[in-house]
Amino acid sequence: MRVWMKDDFPTREKSYKRMHTPLLLLVASVLLLPVCSNGSSSQPAGVEKRRVELFKPWNRESLLSHSDSSHDVKHGLFEGNSLVAVGGSVVALAEARYNAWTAGYAGMWLKTIALGETHQSAQAAGWMSEKKWKTENVFVNEPVADHRYAQYGPRAIVLKDKIFLLSLSSNKAKDVEPQEGAFDLEVKLFVGAIGGRGAEDGKVVKWNKPSSLTDTFKRPLLEHSWKEFFESGGKGAVVGDTILFPLVTSAESGAKTCIIARYKHESESWSFTPAKLDIDDCTEPSLLVWKKELLLVVAHQTKNKMYRSVDVGMTWTDATEGERHALSNFQYHSDDDDRGDFVNMKVDGSDVILFAYRAFFNSGNAGLRPLLLWVTDSKRTHCLGAISSGHLSILSFSALLYTESGVYSLHEEGFSQLKSIFFTDLTDRVHELKAVVGLWRKVDGSVMALYGTTGEESTSAPKFDPTVGLVGFWSEVANRTHWRDGYLGMDGALQGPVKRVTTGFTLGTRAAHVVFPVSGKNENKVYHLIDNGLTVVMSVAVHKAPKNPTPLLGVGVRNKSGLIADVGIWYDEKAWAQLSGTTAGAKTLALEEGKTYQVVLTVRGGVAHTYIDGNRVGDGRGSIVPLSQSAEIHEIYVGANERVIGKGEATGDLSVTVFNMLLYSHELSVADVKALLAVKHRSTFDAVLEDEDEDNGDHGDGQGGKSGGRNLAWIAAVVVPALLIVLGLVGFFVLRQRRAAQNAAMRPGAGLPQMPAGYNPYTVDITDDTLDVRK
Repeated sequence: MRVWMKDDFPTREKSYKRMHTPLLLLVASVLLLPVCSNGSSSQPAGVEKRRVELFKPWNRESLLSHSDSSHDVKHGLFEGNSLVAVGGSVVALAEARYNAWTAGYAGMWLKTIALGETHQSAQAAGWMSEKKWKTENVFVNEPVADHRYAQYGPRAIVLKDKIFLLSLSSNKAKDVEPQEGAFDLEVKLFVGAIGGRGAEDGKVVKWNKPSSLTDTFKRPLLEHSWKEFFESGGKGAVVGDTILFPLVTSAESGAKTCIIARYKHESESWSFTPAKLDIDDCTEPSLLVWKKELLLVVAHQTKNKMYRSVDVGMTWTDATEGERHALSNFQYHSDDDDRGDFVNMKVDGSDVILFAYRAFFNSGNAGLRPLLLWVTDSKRTHCLGAISSGHLSILSFSALLYTESGVYSLHEEGFSQLKSIFFTDLTDRVHELKAVVGLWRKVDGSVMALYGTTGEESTSAPKFDPTVGLVGFWSEVANRTHWRDGYLGMDGALQGPVKRVTTGFTLGTRAAHVVFPVSGKNENKVYHLIDNGLTVVMSVAVHKAPKNPTPLLGVGVRNKSGLIADVGIWYDEKAWAQLSGTTAGAKTLALEEGKTYQVVLTVRGGVAHTYIDGNRVGDGRGSIVPLSQSAEIHEIYVGANERVIGKGEATGDLSVTVFNMLLYSHELSVADVKALLAVKHRSTFDAVLEDEDEDNGDHGDGQGGKSGGRNLAWIAAVVVPALLIVLGLVGFFVLRQRRAAQNAAMRPGAGLPQMPAGYNPYTVDITDDTLDVRK
């Protein structure tokens, strides 16, 4: 799939661009790639070709080799445990649980299938069949009357072509109270490998006799005054020869503590390290190796939190501090009852993390929250579409697997006792993933070209990477209704009379503005990371300043009661001023019409700072943000906001061009601001008005613009042939679609459920420019 950018087309000759723009518009309009939405969708017709129902509700006669008449519970279901790849095969593990919770678990089962190159071809669609998978049991719990068998532990993990499964279990009498200080858990380590004795096609897992670790795990409880181990199904990590298993214990006070059990494979030795975090209660820990760091995701109260470690988990720091990781923000704003999964991978040399989470909750999707696939490069987050559009209940299991053969998922779906576990092939999402990562890299290059250091600058100047912490960039990508984020994130809605320019928009009156809804839409929750700090950088060319003080750049902060306060930058024909609440600050800077300025706004910890060309405006200590306690960023806006100036005041002429806007997920220091604005070639502005400019129309006020000078000869030479070409393409695609429908079952990716498009499509509307805003 192709993500069209303006740089993909010739722009050297102005006349060449004008002649080809209508045709490019028509071509780009059909290139809408799938996106994520929180709405529901129907199951596509070919979904069964790319997924298989591996584990279904069971009865004891079909699951076990014998039936114990003393056990009155005969039916059950599976709960997901792990998805791993080992020895050229995929292994899916699930725990069998009786429908009656008091009866507990019947044991652990797995299914395996060998992967090869042929499995990725269209002719191999049949391998996604439950019959192709080999079924085995890892262990079976013998039922005991009036006892409940509990089974828990971290997910299985692979080291050196072996599967390591740490099992914590207990078999308690239902009506007997546990003794004080008694350790009634049985801890075992199961180790398996593909291709054991009697294996068919190498798809059978041969398990060694499990090692008893009960005494080993009892020792740290006594040493650290921990009370007991709690249920947790988190993901572990491998560092060198050591496996790190995340576990949960409780202190004498009752508070839960996350610990890491370290298993050194060569020496077969164990050690236990408490994760010393800044929270007093920690559950559901999972680990992930990211570049040279170890990441820890935990559940705390009603939120998830993420921590990072540079010493293999000996010490931890909050991932929202310093260079904030985008995944930490996503975890914080996801539901604490979500049990998503994540996996790291390289895409064309770039490190990224794939992760699976349910769609954010809202009133429209309360009954159906599909499992979505996301990607992040630690700076930005983007949704790659739905893994499943079926029902996911609370605490639903999901797992992701990345191998050289492809990307796969395992997840629970269904209601209560009718729940099943599905395996889905997501390999065709890699093409879209590469397009997204490639676009991020391309936009990073554009930002570096604008704000990066050059050879003309002093070598003693401090080095500053303008892409670190950069989560949004608004420049050339736009259409008639939105100023689109080049990183495929949050779009700005155009309001009032605005005109499109090469890298931004010209605001024509006080009613013209652009609104970026940070918390208004659930899709934008990935931007909540700026609640703890943000920086907006924007270039502004003032052609005609307003007579009365008018907001130019602002941030709306909303508290839990829904009250909104504003901070930002005001301006009029004489000066720049800082906005605090509904008034401008005392300290101002002189303003000159016909000049270009670099405007910077930072907000952190309830304090806002504003800069014009690197010089502070307003109080040097910053402006206190009203309602900053327990508040969140509601929106970012460019231009006059009626909430601030009043609806009746949104009149009056002005003319300013805003372009090349950047959003950072942290507060830039004074030194960073000066370094960012130090590049000489970036601060120039070149506006070229042409006789044949096309007015792109006004937005939101219903006022029509005058068309630019176009003659009939140009229309006959360009527009009519373009329309004929499009009509021919439509006919071609209709015929092709009919033929493709006959082979839908064989088409790679035909069975992947897609969410309905509608938010932030990958498309660029190429329009003629009325102004040419250069670097």
